[in-house]
Amino acid sequence: MRSWRSEAIAIAGLIILAGIGYGPLWKRGHMPYSRHSDIIAKHLATKNVAFESLQQGRGLPFWKPDQILGISGLTHPEALYTNPFHLLFWFVDPPAAVGPTLWIHFLMMAISMYVWGAVLGYGIAARLIMAVAGLFCFKLIIIAYAGWLPI
Repeated sequence: MRSWRSEAIAIAGLIILAGIGYGPLWKRGHMPYSRHSDIIAKHLATKNVAFESLQQGRGLPFWKPDQILGISGLTHPEALYTNPFHLLFWFVDPPAAVGPTLWIHFLMMAISMYVWGAVLGYGIAARLIMAVAGLFCFKLIIIAYAGWLPI
């Protein structure tokens, strides 16, 4: 039986490694952005509608009349209003929430790879290798560069 302390130390190590590798995403007043990014064109507009609606006490918008003659807001798969990893957008101005949200996604990828290794019955060292590979996954980095807020 594995010790819960070794598991906690491994997860804490992943959090520290995510902080070292992606710490600049938490920099206040800055947003990761490239000229190829969808963040400005798509995600900030969608997230800003929800943020303003919540700040005005109207709750999450069920409908977005400002896009494509009105598309569903709450159930739209790109809006992600109820995704737990996107809850920061409810409380923080959307441009300030983009970096930390991406950081959370990178960390969750690492933790999910670590858990997957545990399900497969691998030892802690193998799980950590899988987790680090997930943390610095090229595909996820390219997705973040493209400005997609991953599901």
